[in-house]
Amino acid sequence: MTAKDEEVIHDTEKQEQDDNKTGTSIDPQEQKIASLEKKLAEQEEITKRAQSDYFRLKMDMDGYIKRADEWKKSEKIDALVNMWSKVLPLITQLEQSIEHMPEAIASDAWADWLRLMHQKAMSDVFSLGIVPITTDIGMDPDLTLHMPINMQDTDDETLKWKIVQVIEWGWKYDKNWVVKIISPSKIVVGS
Repeated sequence: MTAKDEEVIHDTEKQEQDDNKTGTSIDPQEQKIASLEKKLAEQEEITKRAQSDYFRLKMDMDGYIKRADEWKKSEKIDALVNMWSKVLPLITQLEQSIEHMPEAIASDAWADWLRLMHQKAMSDVFSLGIVPITTDIGMDPDLTLHMPINMQDTDDETLKWKIVQVIEWGWKYDKNWVVKIISPSKIVVGS
C-alpha cells in the first residue's frame, strides 16, 4: 500500500466515524441521487416558467394579429367610405338631372345613356355594401342618420316633429355587421 492509499483509507474511516458521531451515514450514491433530484426539480421549475411564458407570449401574439386584422379591415372600410363620400354627390346630381329632364329630350339617345350610367353606378354602389338610408315621410328623425335642414308648418298633427320632406337621400356603408354613415339624409321636419 502506498502512502496515498493509506491516506484515502484513513479519510474514509474518519468520515465514517464522524457520520457515526452525528448519527447520519450518507452513502455517496444517495448524495448523488439527492443532487440529481434537486437539479431535476430546478429544471422542472424552469420548464414550467418557460411554458407559462410561451403561452402568455402566444396569447399576446394572437391578440396582436387579431387587432392588426381588424385595423386593416377598418382602414379599408374608411378608405372606401371616404372615396364614396366624394363620388355619391355626383351620382345624386345625375339622378336629379334625370328626374328633372325636359320631356322634349327625355327620349334622346344621350338621355338613355345617362339613365344607363346611373343604373351602372347604382349597381356598383350597392355591390360594395353602400345603401341609401331609409328615410320615409312620417318617420321620426334619427340625428345619426338624418340632418334636418328646415322646419315646415303642418296642419297634420301626426306629422309634427316627423319627417315631412326628403331633400337629399343619405348613404351608409352596411356590410358584414359594420355600419358607417357616409352622408346623412337631408330632411325637412314638420312643426
